[in-house]
Amino acid sequence: MSRQNGFTLLELIVAVLMLAVVSATAMVKFLDIQGSARASKIHNVAGNLRTGIDMIYAKSAIAGVEGECDYVEKTEIETYYVCHGYPIAYVDSLRRLLNIDQAELYVNNKEVEEGSNAERVAAITFDTESYTYSPVGDFCQVLYQPEKEPQIVVLDGAC
Repeated sequence: MSRQNGFTLLELIVAVLMLAVVSATAMVKFLDIQGSARASKIHNVAGNLRTGIDMIYAKSAIAGVEGECDYVEKTEIETYYVCHGYPIAYVDSLRRLLNIDQAELYVNNKEVEEGSNAERVAAITFDTESYTYSPVGDFCQVLYQPEKEPQIVVLDGAC
């Protein structure tokens, strides 16, 4: 009598179930890693922005224009318009300052009227639809508000 070697149906079902459990666990870990990577990227953008605006502020101080702010006749330091020594939150200026790829990160800005000057704030984000100009909320972005403290706000609750 010849004996056939192979797996029983029960052994195959157990193996498939084990693979399903392992793959489900791996997917959960992968999704968590993707969110962590996005949060890390946002924090890196904030650090690079801080370095860039500090560099421009130092150059403004050397030129002696850190006290000037006029949104009509703008003061320019190395192709960046500045107000009180800090770069004004223009989209093109921030893209150049941070060397941002337009396909990866988006820069949006808005003019806010306060008193007689029209200040600008900018939101740097992964998504063109989910961002805010408020320094609070569940978003994945960097908010640059040169006329306020803190100047750079990292919102990573939705990364």
